[in-house]
Amino acid sequence: MRLCLVGDKCGKTSIVQRWISPRKPIKNENTIGIDMKTLMMKLDLKVVRVQLWDCSGEKYYQNLLDTYIDNSDMVVVVFDLTRTESFERAKRWIERIQGMHTKITACIIGNKLDLESKRAVREKTIKRFVRQLNIKNVFYNECSAYTGENCRETLHMIVREGIRTDKVYTVEDFKPETSCRIV
Repeated sequence: MRLCLVGDKCGKTSIVQRWISPRKPIKNENTIGIDMKTLMMKLDLKVVRVQLWDCSGEKYYQNLLDTYIDNSDMVVVVFDLTRTESFERAKRWIERIQGMHTKITACIIGNKLDLESKRAVREKTIKRFVRQLNIKNVFYNECSAYTGENCRETLHMIVREGIRTDKVYTVEDFKPETSCRIV
């Protein structure tokens, strides 16, 4: 299963770090270009290989992203719950994806759930936006990459949706776990 994570400086890399190594402290890193990580996981009696394509939010790399989005099984749009402008950019990401793909599955993740007192984007606003989308398979969840709250559950939800929509391949089709960085 290939996941392409997009969004503008909202904690995508931290979410990926939490998915890959849930017990390790988060390193504050900026993605240069596109960073790929591979995760093998067992879920619902299936072994699934998940390729996580963490795409930089920098404008300089935006032209590269269409190819990765187009070759993904699912696009994960991440935004920062504490910044309204981050949610507005997430809306533009969804519009861009809709323009490319009408049949793609999209997951929208609101990050920084641990900063509830600084929350700028209300859940009802987000859910209203999701209901209005013209994407057949779209869902929303919130998590905190910093504390790990709801991160694992969000990944499981994404993978289960991949299983449900037949976007998961057999583990025999792949080589052992690898990671690479594309710049």
